[in-house]
Amino acid sequence: MKFETEDQFREAAIEIAKVAHAKTLELDRKFPSFDAIAAHVVQRARSSPDRMGPSWWGYEAGVASGIAGRLGEADEFLRGVTDDRVTGRAAPFLSLIADADAFRGKVNDLVAEERARLKLKPLGSPAF
Repeated sequence: MKFETEDQFREAAIEIAKVAHAKTLELDRKFPSFDAIAAHVVQRARSSPDRMGPSWWGYEAGVASGIAGRLGEADEFLRGVTDDRVTGRAAPFLSLIADADAFRGKVNDLVAEERARLKLKPLGSPAF
């Protein structure tokens, strides 16, 4: 659609905001807690029939499990990462498997680094 008037733009922006709001509410219902998010990424990694299971999805499942305090599960997923593009990201967490606080600290460091890279405000408190 070609821009023609400010009213047209305003109406399109309002519609986009409504869709975003509805999607946000849907995600809030689907994932009411971090444990729900962790369960989702773990299930996705376990049920993946392709190489994504032991790759990014395995990494995400390992990190989510570690944040949730399920360090044995985190170890299983992170050791199972086979994709060379991901193993370097998983490796630092493996040395922290025995220490839940240090594991979460590493995640918080990564969150802070990524927020800085994206030029976002630092969080007032650790994410996890």
